Amino acid sequence: MKVSIAREELKTLVDLLSEEQVLALLVILKPWAEDVISPLEAQEIMEARADIKDGKGINAEDVWRELGI
Repeated sequence: MKVSIAREELKTLVDLLSEEQVLALLVILKPWAEDVISPLEAQEIMEARADIKDGKGINAEDVWRELGI
């Protein structure tokens, strides 16, 4: 799906929301839209995703055990 088509579809869906739902959606989206990822952070995210894809992830239970959770 092209971005322009997705954007129009999203606008249509927002128009169907009640005022209360629009305000709730704004609370969710506004901070997210303001969050800026630096080039270094973007690179780190790409490297982490590649590590996970290569099976180099860390088991959550191991982390919890190490932290005593």
